[in-house]
Amino acid sequence: MGKLKGSRKKEKFIGTIAGVTAIAAPLMMVPGPHSYALINKDVEAIDAIQTIVLPLHGKKYIDLNLLYQTWGLEVNSTDTNATGLFTYQGNGIYEITANSIGSATFTVIGHNEGENGGDVEVDNFKVIVVENNDDPDNYKFDVYNINKLLNQSIYSKEQVTDLLKNISPISVNNSDPFSYKNGNIPPYQIYPSSSYISGKLGVPLDINEIRDEIYNYFDDYDGYIPEGSEQSPSDLIGLVSVESNADFSVSVQKEGNRIINYTITPLHDGDVNLDVVVTDHHGGFTKGHIPIHIDRVFNSTSVLAKHFLSPELNNPVLYLSNDAGINLSEIFYNPDNVSKVYKLSVEYASGDTTEQTDLSIGNNFFTWQSLSYLQYGITKITKILAYDNSNSEVPSATLNVDIERTDKDPFPTVLNLYQSIQDVGTSSYILDYQSAKGFNDSSITINNSDLQNMAYSRVTAAVYQNHYLKFDAGYGAVDWTTSMKVYAHDSNPAHLYLDDFNFNLVSTSQTKRFDAKPAIQFSQLYPINNYDYWNNFSSHISEYVTLNTPTKINIGFASGTMTATYQDDASEGTGEIVKIDPYNGTSVFYIPFKK
Repeated sequence: MGKLKGSRKKEKFIGTIAGVTAIAAPLMMVPGPHSYALINKDVEAIDAIQTIVLPLHGKKYIDLNLLYQTWGLEVNSTDTNATGLFTYQGNGIYEITANSIGSATFTVIGHNEGENGGDVEVDNFKVIVVENNDDPDNYKFDVYNINKLLNQSIYSKEQVTDLLKNISPISVNNSDPFSYKNGNIPPYQIYPSSSYISGKLGVPLDINEIRDEIYNYFDDYDGYIPEGSEQSPSDLIGLVSVESNADFSVSVQKEGNRIINYTITPLHDGDVNLDVVVTDHHGGFTKGHIPIHIDRVFNSTSVLAKHFLSPELNNPVLYLSNDAGINLSEIFYNPDNVSKVYKLSVEYASGDTTEQTDLSIGNNFFTWQSLSYLQYGITKITKILAYDNSNSEVPSATLNVDIERTDKDPFPTVLNLYQSIQDVGTSSYILDYQSAKGFNDSSITINNSDLQNMAYSRVTAAVYQNHYLKFDAGYGAVDWTTSMKVYAHDSNPAHLYLDDFNFNLVSTSQTKRFDAKPAIQFSQLYPINNYDYWNNFSSHISEYVTLNTPTKINIGFASGTMTATYQDDASEGTGEIVKIDPYNGTSVFYIPFKK
């Protein structure tokens, strides 16, 4: 690579980042551009940029094509305190981001045409990143920091004098630190009477639509289209950058040091603003916003929708237990109760290959077992699609998912939970969800917000002493099956588990012993159909069963099951709390028992 030689006295110009009106850098020494031809490698060096000072997390946009007036520009830097990317749509616009306090050196490389053509080093410039705890767009450079700053740069005493001539006594706040020597006025924000862009919550916007409609939200005082030109209004205003804010998650797709695409995902519904940076292609940059109306697609209470739409999660997965079911109508927002049809896109094993198909879901509800009747060997669900009955060909909403089976299945299909009894006590079940009776995983966590209770009046649920779940039955609540969904998390934030916990709410008069006496049936609390297990249980009664006070309760093993009943001579109205704990505190029932 040829090294450009020579020097030229440079004009000194200082500016700052502006607010909404225009984007600039807090402190920058930038002479105007110079026109030259790269005929050979021995041309005069052009120092179009000397030193840029940016506040931490600040950004600067430079139209390199306009400054250097050559072709095929590239920029190299090995430092990380400040990094750069060529922006979306190219056009030689370069974005510099201040990542950490310190400095970085950038080298601009152009291409030389002609007989002795090749790459030549056009320019070097330095970026200094200074401390900042506020919005970088509102940053103002304090003149008292000038000595500290100059110690990091290469200015002579005479250059410092030139620099200070352009600094106000307190701070610098010039709207455009670059002088492109063309008298250009940056674009400005306009506010149309209606939004030209709309979207759906959680569904990425089309970046091409934003690019094509940008001219409806910004104008240019000195931009015009010559009569007879094939240019359109969108040629006057170009999209440079899209930024994340409270309403949008923005991720960048890059190839090398170039931005090639954005994924822009709405985080809230309603009328929201997307932050953008635009240019007039003549050195003017403006930061503003585009108002966009976002329709709600998914219910705000849907845990599944939140999980799979979260911009903070990489490759989210839901592990669905064998006993858990999903009601699809609870996922999608449908305020007008439009009749819907739901389908699942699934993957299934076919020999040594994996195939895909779509399944129609009846009754808007599915479990792994119900899906097995529709397609054998399903390994994964990849999409949930909702259709209006009036148009069953095109989905009205789609949720991309990754739902897989799990061997973590802590809750049985159904358990008995005895009613609470006034003047005796509350009926409770306490489960250590990290133990072998639960998920068998010490990394699993459950929060109170992860418990979706379908019948608060009959059973209440809460996280208890860090890694226990406590379920309390209502008073007098019987003859009910109550269901609740329990979501759980492991050490990977992208993993979510779902199991259903179903209780039959019963009384002892409904679970009588073989001789018709009201009884507590242990086998309906611990549904283990194994004679040896209950025979062994009977030999450890004094260890597994505890009574608060001596009462006339018989606990015995008969007809293959364990029961507790009152003796005949026990007084009517006698009450007792029976504690059953065969697993060292990991699966415990407290059952009020009254004769």
